[in-house]
Amino acid sequence: MPSEKWADFAAIEATKSPAYNKFYNAKRANRKTMATYAFCFNQFMKHLKAQRKNLDYESLVQLEEKTITEIVQQYIYEINEKMRGNSVQSYLNPVKLFFGMNDKNPNPYIMRNAVKKEDAIPGGGTAATTDDVFSILQITTRPLERALIHFLASTGMRPGALADPILRLSHLTEMPDGCKAVRVYDQSKEGYWAFLTPEATESLERYLLFRKNSGEKIDDDSPLFKPTFNTKHNYLTASTARDILIKLIKRASIQRVKNGNRFDKATMYMFRKRFNTILKINNHVNSNIAEKLMAHKRGLDGTYLQPTKEECFVEFRKAIAELTVDPTSRQKELLKIKQTQIDELEQKTKKIDDLEEMVTELRSKRSVNPDKATQEMVMQILRDKKII
Repeated sequence: MPSEKWADFAAIEATKSPAYNKFYNAKRANRKTMATYAFCFNQFMKHLKAQRKNLDYESLVQLEEKTITEIVQQYIYEINEKMRGNSVQSYLNPVKLFFGMNDKNPNPYIMRNAVKKEDAIPGGGTAATTDDVFSILQITTRPLERALIHFLASTGMRPGALADPILRLSHLTEMPDGCKAVRVYDQSKEGYWAFLTPEATESLERYLLFRKNSGEKIDDDSPLFKPTFNTKHNYLTASTARDILIKLIKRASIQRVKNGNRFDKATMYMFRKRFNTILKINNHVNSNIAEKLMAHKRGLDGTYLQPTKEECFVEFRKAIAELTVDPTSRQKELLKIKQTQIDELEQKTKKIDDLEEMVTELRSKRSVNPDKATQEMVMQILRDKKII
C-alpha cells in the first residue's frame, strides 16, 4: 500500500496542471485512495517519459484517442510481464480515470483484452483457522498485540478501518453478556456495528488498563489502539498493524503457502475470512445480517435492510462460541449455550405440566348438565390460567 505522502504529491501536482487537477478532484475525498491512484499513475508517467522525455500531463491529453490507446496498450504489455492480472488492473484504473476526467477515452475493448488473463489460483483466499489465531496469541504477552489479534478475530473488520476514521474509545458501547459493540467507519454512510466477544472484550480492557497504568490519560477521544514506539501518528495505522502481525505470524510458525508474491493466508485478511466463514456456516445466523457484520453491500439489502445495533447483536451472539479463540474460554461459552437450552427446555416442560394439570382439573369438574356454580368455577379456572 503506497504511503499517504502520495496524496500530498497529488495535491501539489494538481496546482501545476489543469489536467491533473481534474484527476485529483475525482478521488481527493479519500486520502488513501488518492495516494494509491497518485502512485500508480506516476508509474505510468515514468513509463512514458522513458520514451518521450518531454511528455507532460497537458500534452498527454492533447493526443488523439487512437494514439492514447496505443500508448496505454504498450504500458499494459509491459506491466503484464511484472505482475498478476488483478494487479495490472489496479495500475490501469488510475490511467483510465485521468483520461476519462479529461474527456479522452482510449478504446475500452483493446484495453480490456490487453490485460492478461489469470488461470492461477489467487493468493490470500484462505481463512486463518482458530488454531492459527490461538498459536499467534501463545507467543506474545504484549497487551497491544493480544488486544489487536482478538479485536480482528472478533470483528472481522477491514484493516483500513483502524484509522479511517480513527477508531476511538467513544466508538465503544457496552453490550450484554460481557460483550462490546464497536461503531466502525463512524459518521460515514459506510458505518456499521461490529462486536467483541467476552474474550476479546477482556483483552481490550486489559490493554486499556495497561495504558492507564503506564501514565496515559485516556478519555473518549483517545485512539483505541496506539503504537508502542514513536511514530508520526499517535494511533495505530493499518500499515503498522500489518508489520506487527507479520512478525507474530512468522514467530508462531503459521503454515502458509506462497503463490507468486502472495500467501494463501493473507497477513490481515485471513482474520476477516475466518470471521466470514464462521458466520456463513452457522445455519442459525441470519445471512443478510451476516453480510452487514462484514460491511458488505449486496443487492437491495445493502440499501433497504438497516438492522439496529441490537438486531445485529442477536445474530452475532449465535456465533460467539465459534469466534472465541482460547479453548477454555470457548468451552465456557458452549456451557453457557447448553445451560440456556436447558433453561428454555425446563420452561417449556413447566408450561406443558401446567396445561396437563389444567386439563385434569377441568375434566374433574366436567358435568353433562353443569349447574351455574360449576360453570362459574370453570370460567374462573380458565381466567386463572390466563386462557381467557
